[in-house]
Amino acid sequence: MFGEDREELQSSLVRSADAESCADRGAAAMRASTWAVGGPLELARRALSIGGKGHWTFSLGISQSLTANVQAEMRALAGSGLVTTIFNSTSVRAIVAQGRSADRGRGMVHLCDEAPAAIGGAPGLMAMVAALSGLSFLVSTLFGSTYGYHRPAALVSSPRVCQQLAHTDDRPPFVTADPPRLLGALLAVGPDTRLRLWPDSHRVVRGGSSTRGGPGGLVDVNPYDCLVFRGDSVHCSVRNSSRLHHCRIHVYLLAAGHETDVDLDATNPLPRWAGPQRARKW
Repeated sequence: MFGEDREELQSSLVRSADAESCADRGAAAMRASTWAVGGPLELARRALSIGGKGHWTFSLGISQSLTANVQAEMRALAGSGLVTTIFNSTSVRAIVAQGRSADRGRGMVHLCDEAPAAIGGAPGLMAMVAALSGLSFLVSTLFGSTYGYHRPAALVSSPRVCQQLAHTDDRPPFVTADPPRLLGALLAVGPDTRLRLWPDSHRVVRGGSSTRGGPGGLVDVNPYDCLVFRGDSVHCSVRNSSRLHHCRIHVYLLAAGHETDVDLDATNPLPRWAGPQRARKW
């Protein structure tokens, strides 16, 4: 939008930030903490709070030079044999036992050191994961509470798979105050990255409802932008109408002090949330 002027403005903002933080995080991370797509960071905090819509999109300021090989690396991971069935309707352990059909053709690869090594290295992909460290710093700044990032994974939708079942990443009993103990983050690494979300659904779910969601709304995530949403917000991956695998990166942002009361190996399934499948027109 600003061209070269935007770069200069970002540099000025880095210089005006805390010097020790700049030295520790680096200019790229400080730029990530400066920009929220669609408005200033206070609007992002409100959106992710209990009274907000439950999600917000951030630009992580990722350099284009780091992204050149990411899609090829993701395709290599998709065909590597490392993909395991993604969670959806019950615990990860149970779905793995049930097989891939338990989650409608969706899988994941945990982005640990072994995964890049298996495809001969993935420098672009690991740069994306490193950017998520800056995201956790940003969210910590938003809420004045320390957040760590956990379980970075490449999510893979097989060709022609249908929509995922609605669910929340966090499970009841939910905490009753902000800041949210769990956030999910979806980093787009290519075009056509979308998530179906139900704005304000976290307040309804916290009240005990498991139905009446309706069609929700589609949120498009531009390549290398990151959609952050509350762990108690209802969402699902959309159908993949392509003949190719669709890949993106997911990570959990967990507030300090909640490591023992949040189960990252399970989700909160809401199979009746969107109504009978035969009645849906989307």
